Amino acid sequence: MIKHTRNLICLIVILSSIHSVVAQNRMDSLMFVMNKSRYKCEDVTVQSMQAIMNYYQSGQKDSVSAVLEFWERKCGNIEAVQRTKILYAIDNNRYHDAVVDDGILELVFEYKYLEPDTLPEENLKEQYNRFTRQLAEKNRLRFSEERIEYVWCDFYSSGSNNIFYYIQQYRYPDSKLTEEYFRSVEKERSKRYLHFALTAGTWIPTGGLTVFGVHPEVGFMVGFKYKRWSCDMNVNFRFLKTPDSYSVIRYDFTEQSRRFNAVHVGFDVGYDLLYLPKHKVAILGGVGYEGFNALKRDNAAQLGPVNINTYNINFGGAYTYHINASYYVGFTAKCHFVDYTMNEAMSYSGVPFTLKLKTGWLIHDWHKSDRLHELRYKNL
Repeated sequence: MIKHTRNLICLIVILSSIHSVVAQNRMDSLMFVMNKSRYKCEDVTVQSMQAIMNYYQSGQKDSVSAVLEFWERKCGNIEAVQRTKILYAIDNNRYHDAVVDDGILELVFEYKYLEPDTLPEENLKEQYNRFTRQLAEKNRLRFSEERIEYVWCDFYSSGSNNIFYYIQQYRYPDSKLTEEYFRSVEKERSKRYLHFALTAGTWIPTGGLTVFGVHPEVGFMVGFKYKRWSCDMNVNFRFLKTPDSYSVIRYDFTEQSRRFNAVHVGFDVGYDLLYLPKHKVAILGGVGYEGFNALKRDNAAQLGPVNINTYNINFGGAYTYHINASYYVGFTAKCHFVDYTMNEAMSYSGVPFTLKLKTGWLIHDWHKSDRLHELRYKNL
C-alpha cells in the first residue's frame, strides 16, 4: 500500500512538472524538480513509462521529450531510455545518430535477452515493452533495409538477430552502432588462440634429389595465432623406399641403399595477406632440421649406421577455409632449401617442394567463440 502510494505521488509530481514545463516552455522548472526529487530510478522509470504511454494515447506526443529528459537525467542511459529515445526520434522524423549513446551494443544485447516481467508490480514494464514493439513495427514499414531507421525498428519490434546481418551487409556509415559492432568483432578476432592440424601431402624433389623419387608425407602442426600472425611447430614423416638405389659413402666405401624414412621438425611463421572471416591466404617462412637413416648398422661387419641430416629453410604460402568458428581446412605449398651433403655421406643436392592438405581445429577462448556467435559475424 505504501509503495503504491509512493508511486502515485511520484507520477503526480512528474506529470504536474511536465505539464508546467510544456505549458510555460521552461525546461529549467523540470530540471529543478528532478534534481530535488527523492524518488529512486526504479520509481521514476515505472512512472515515466506510464506517462509516455498516456501521452501517446492522448495524442500529446510533443510532451514525451520532456519525460525522456527527466527520465534520462534521473536514471542515466539505461536500456529503456535509449530504446525510447531512438523510437521517439524515428516516429517524429527527427532521427540522427546523436540520439544513440556510447555503449549502444551492450544495450542491444540487453534488449535482445530481455525476459518478460512476471511480478504483478512489473506488469507495467511489460505493457511498455509491448507499446515500444508496436511503435517500432508501425514505423518499420516506412523505411527500406538500407536505412538505419529500418534496422532499429525491425530490431525493437522483434528482437531478432537480423540487426547484425544488416550491419554487415549495409554497414550504415557514420553509425555509432556499426562502429561499436565492428570494434567488438575485431577485438574478439584479434585474441590469441591455439590451433592444431593434421597434414598429408607429397614431397617432390628436384635436381639431384630426384634419385629419391616422390614420397608421401604426413604430419601435424600446433601453434598459436594473433590477428594476422601465426607461429607453428610442425612435425612431418616421409616413408616408402626410393624407386631406385642411391649411393651412400660409409668409411670411404660406396654402398647402395633404398631407405628413405625421413623425419622433419621445424618452426614456421606466417602472415595473412588475405584476412577474411572464412578465407585466409598467408605467406610462410620457416626453419627446421630433418634427417633419415640411409644405411642400417651392420653388426657382422661392425659398421655403424649412416644418418643423413640437414637444415631446412623453407618458404611458401597457405590457403585456409574456416568451415565454422572451430574447424578449418586448407592446403600449403612450400619450397625447401636443404643440403644432404653436410656429413659428406652423399653428393645429392636440389630444392624439394611439398604440397599438403591440412585439416585443423581452433583451440581458442570459448568466450571468443560464443561472442562472435552472438554477434552473428559472417554466419559464425
